[in-house]
Amino acid sequence: MDPITIILGTSTLVLGILLGLVLDKWLKALNEINRKETVIIREKSNRRDVGVQYFAEEELSGGLFSSKHIIRYKMQLLVDNLPIGMPTEFRRDSYKKIDKDEVNKVLDQFAQPLLQAGVQVLVKKLTA
Repeated sequence: MDPITIILGTSTLVLGILLGLVLDKWLKALNEINRKETVIIREKSNRRDVGVQYFAEEELSGGLFSSKHIIRYKMQLLVDNLPIGMPTEFRRDSYKKIDKDEVNKVLDQFAQPLLQAGVQVLVKKLTA
């Protein structure tokens, strides 16, 4: 069997599996939203105070040179100002932030002295 055919077949299989996982997660989120909409319609017909509260949660994790920020946007169904079910996450943003001052500090303290020492060794070797 041709190696290119094997690679293409394997890639197609992996992409199919990943697409299936994404679609499954998307359908579960859509079902949760539809379930909450059904509760809202039912409770409004019973003349109860129904609302949705939106909020964001931020998670920070850091390393030596960078920090990662994750912001989760959620909604909570309220009936008579009481939460119903768990909050539903409807959006997630994440980004990394690099601490340039820390990187420059490490470069100044360690990298430049090592480079200078290397240059001195090279000059001695060339002049010897």
